This record gives sequence, structure tokens and C-alpha cells, in this order.
Amino acid sequence: MTTTIQSSALLSRIGDLHYQFDDLLKQYALLHADERIKAAEVLRDIATKLAEVESNFAPSLLANQKEITADNAKFIHTVEGHLASLTEATQLTDLTAVHHLITEKAENMRAVVQTKREFDAEQAAAFEAKIQNLEQQMQEANGRLSNMQQQVYRDPLIEDIGNRLAFNEQLGLMLATSQEKEEPCCLILFDMDHFKNINDTYGHQAGDQTLKTIATCARYALRPADFLARYGGDEFCILLPRTELETAAQVAQQLCDLVRRTSLSYETAVLQVTLSIGVAALSPEDSPETFFERADQALYYAKEQGRDQACTEAVLSTDEDSPSKLKKALGFFAKALPFKKNAA
Repeated sequence: MTTTIQSSALLSRIGDLHYQFDDLLKQYALLHADERIKAAEVLRDIATKLAEVESNFAPSLLANQKEITADNAKFIHTVEGHLASLTEATQLTDLTAVHHLITEKAENMRAVVQTKREFDAEQAAAFEAKIQNLEQQMQEANGRLSNMQQQVYRDPLIEDIGNRLAFNEQLGLMLATSQEKEEPCCLILFDMDHFKNINDTYGHQAGDQTLKTIATCARYALRPADFLARYGGDEFCILLPRTELETAAQVAQQLCDLVRRTSLSYETAVLQVTLSIGVAALSPEDSPETFFERADQALYYAKEQGRDQACTEAVLSTDEDSPSKLKKALGFFAKALPFKKNAA
């Protein structure tokens, strides 16, 4: 009975592992081309591990069951033989002979029962070892899945922050939650002013170091509940749940000031960088696209007004000409990926 329960539980976990692997394949389809190359090998390893688990489990279970069934039949046959021989006692008239025959057959049956017990214990131990081995394989596969899932959502350059896929996922979830609970929510978009100049003058390693420093500044300015991600290149996104526009604007300005005051040393050079930041507040009728677009427009407005500043969407309603329609369209569609609507 215990073996059957263990087998059913393991089969259930193998099924769960398949569902996790299917989800991972869906996430893999959303990766960029360069990220897919890194992920493909891990996915192949996981698929191989799943195949090993299934190929080892079924034959082992079947072989174990066949061996137990055969031994049970042998045991029953032996016991029945000893019981049948006891009928000889009814033909004996000598009590001493009867006693001797019964004693002999009882000892034989006791030996058969002991042998059966030892066999069953060996079989149970062997099967338990197989179960534990398969459990270990499943734990390893789950570990690989977990690591892969983290890689899918983690920025490849900066540790501990999300990438574009993570942002799109989180944006859909936070938007749905905030609108359902009628809670305020804000979005901050920012990028580095003249980032290309740093790459062209000092090289991409200097650019990468600058991006890491900016991310550190952003983490310092944010609360634990806020969500930071790199959207791509030098563009970053921050989601602030349960936050009014005025508070989000203050956070954005603090970040802008903090980066301006931060000096970055690279080899013999000291780099001074600034940010342009746009801030938008969620409205009840917003979709992820419209929410993102308003923050993006505020970001471009900050650039048009001289950079090194944070602007909220409120300035857009007071300035009909900023930002230009062409710049807004180019900026939005150059960065946008399909958002996940109705995320749950």
C-alpha cells in the first residue's frame, strides 16, 4: 500500500514538472535572440532530465511489481504444500509420530515465512532507493527550472533587477491590481543623457559600469515594494504601487539629483552623468500601453526642456506642442514590446 501511495505521488510530481517545463517554454519564446542562445542549452538539459525520470520510473515499478507477484505465488505454493502434508497426521496413530510431523512442518513454514519477510524487506528497500533516486532527479530538474525562470526575468547586465520581460509582466499585474482595488499607482521612465557619448569616448565597459551605478542609485531611492527594471540600453522603468503622482515626482527628482551628484571613476576619467525622467499616474481607463505612453511622453518633454530633470504627465496638458508627435511616435514604437494584457 505504501509503495502504491509513493508511486502515485511521484507520478503526480512528474506531471507537475511537465507543467512547469511547458510554462518555461512559453517564457523562452518571449526572450530576445541573444538570450535564447543562452537558454537553449539549459532547456535541453531539463528535457533530458524529464525523459530520464519517466524512462526510469515506469520500468522500475513494473519490474518490482512482477518480482513481488512471482515471489508471492511461490510463497503461497510452498505454504499450501506444507499444509497439505499435515493431513498425513490424520493417518498416524502414534502420537509421537504426529507430534514429530507437526513440529517439522511448523518449523518449515516458519522458515518460509521468515524468508518471505526478508525478501519483502529487500524489495521495499530497493524500491525505496529507486524512489529516492528519482526524487533527487526531480529536485535537480526543479532547481534548474527555478534558476532558468530567474534568468528569464533577470537583467543580463545588472544583478538583482528585472529586464523588459519582467517589467511587462509586472506592469500588467500591478495595473490590474491597482485598478481593481482603486489604489494609486505611478510609473517612472528614465534614461541617461548623452549615453552614446560615453560609449563612443570611453568604450562599452565604461558604459556598462555607468548603467550599474545608476541602478544602484535607483535602488537607494526606492522602497522595497517598488519595482525596478532595465527596459533596454540605458532606459529604466520603475513601478510604484500605492503612490500618488506628487510623491512619485518627488522620488524621481531625488533620483535625478542623486545621479547628478554621483561621480563615476573609470580608469583615469571621472564621469558626470545626468538623467531625463518622465512620470505618469495610473487612471481607471488605462491600458498598459496608454499608461506607458504618457510616462514616455513626459520623458521626452524632459529632454526637450534641456535634460537633467524630472517631468510629470501634468506638463503635457499645459503644453500642446511638447513633445512633438513625431518624436512621441518614434520613441514609443522604438521601445515597445507587446504587453501582457489581462495578466493574473
